[in-house]
Amino acid sequence: MKDDAHLIVEVPRLDSVTFRLYRDRWPGLQAPQHTALYDKKSLLQLMERGGFDCIAYLPYGAFPAYFYLFAGAAFKLLKGKGLDLKKWSYVYVLGQLLATPLLLFEKKLNLAMQTVVCRKRTAHV
Repeated sequence: MKDDAHLIVEVPRLDSVTFRLYRDRWPGLQAPQHTALYDKKSLLQLMERGGFDCIAYLPYGAFPAYFYLFAGAAFKLLKGKGLDLKKWSYVYVLGQLLATPLLLFEKKLNLAMQTVVCRKRTAHV
């Protein structure tokens, strides 16, 4: 990694509202994509131990938090059975429209994701 490069990491947030709502049906529990889960504190500690300085912490990500709200509710209602996207796509879109006022505050609500922007720690002389 070049000295002036930045590392951007986005992961599901284990201390999020959606995790507390859905627990074992939380969409963030997706193996093999997510082999480790982090709350804010553990993610920042991991970056620090890895030799990075975090220059920004964002309690949201590029991945839509609404997916976690919708899929968590669906997984809970369906008790883990598969989700037929042909049947549920209209419900997904309608739900997203209805949740728009809530999602406007996504950056403040800790709904599902977290992002850190880091750079390599430089030796101070």
